[in-house]
Amino acid sequence: METLYNQCVETVNNGNSEDFKKRREEIQKKRKANRNKTKEERDAERQARWEQAYKEAFDLISNDAENKITEAAEMGYYSVNIYRYKKSDNVRVNGVYISNCLTKGTTMDLLREHFKPFTVYHRRINKEEGKETSVVCVSWKQNDDKDENQTK
Repeated sequence: METLYNQCVETVNNGNSEDFKKRREEIQKKRKANRNKTKEERDAERQARWEQAYKEAFDLISNDAENKITEAAEMGYYSVNIYRYKKSDNVRVNGVYISNCLTKGTTMDLLREHFKPFTVYHRRINKEEGKETSVVCVSWKQNDDKDENQTK
């Protein structure tokens, strides 16, 4: 830790170098450019970033899901958890929490479309503070007694 401290002190003391000044000017220009953007431009950039995060979350969750489904079916199960995460893990995709992608975004719609005719759902399996755990499940159980118009 002491070496890191000395390195930081040395970097700041040598901050008068040309490279340091150029880097600082570049950062200031970027910040000024961001401040000059309109609210609509900032909102559009944020929306584009969120849309990209939804797609990346879909890729992360659906990765290897088909193998998990096949293995579970061969073992006689009717459903499988294709993705599990803890809130405390702070999993982010493109700067957006995975839980926000699943609850507020279009990630669940993408998963449902991809895994049709399976049933895909997201649920919290542990609500204990500090240990909050959620899963994305895929189910293929057929219930003949169930009314087709009944909501899930």
